[in-house]
Amino acid sequence: MHVPRAIAAIAPTTRRLMGDRRAVASVELVLVTPLLALMSFAVVDIGNVLYTRALLGAALQAGNNYAVSRAADISTSTASSVSSSIGTIVSNTTTTNFANVVVTVNNGPRTTVTGGTASTTDSTPATTNALCYCPSTTTYAWGASVACGSTCTGGGVAGRFVQITASKTLTPMFSTYGLVANNVVTVRNMVQTE
Repeated sequence: MHVPRAIAAIAPTTRRLMGDRRAVASVELVLVTPLLALMSFAVVDIGNVLYTRALLGAALQAGNNYAVSRAADISTSTASSVSSSIGTIVSNTTTTNFANVVVTVNNGPRTTVTGGTASTTDSTPATTNALCYCPSTTTYAWGASVACGSTCTGGGVAGRFVQITASKTLTPMFSTYGLVANNVVTVRNMVQTE
């Protein structure tokens, strides 16, 4: 078989280029770099969510500690000032105006802190503060008041509680990957004061 001279001349050059491995690392780097960048951004976004959740948890713990230290005031007319103080403590634990906070003291006085501005509503009579509850710690519903010290249906003992919810809006690079709703990290708990 006769091979045209032009093709015969190209064949050795092609064989030589196909054996040349000098540019392979550059091509691999170009192909892998976007994937590595996306993985790095995902790690940063997920880390930011977890870090924010930890900071909010620490802020809630500070609020819990204050609530327990002021347990005697939960059942009195000063419960609204306790609610306001807890809201300010939780909002400013990490940095000033770190989180938006909602504090409800014994299904009565409620303080909302948004953007550093606190507002307290207390439309309940002071006698409500002295009531005891068996709130749900899964749905955070107060339910009806019960006799103090009675056994709750879900376990535990009826008492006075403080409910604290703290939230912080995140601005992720790409996504929060379904870890939080609407880019807002929210943590919530109830602490029994007595």
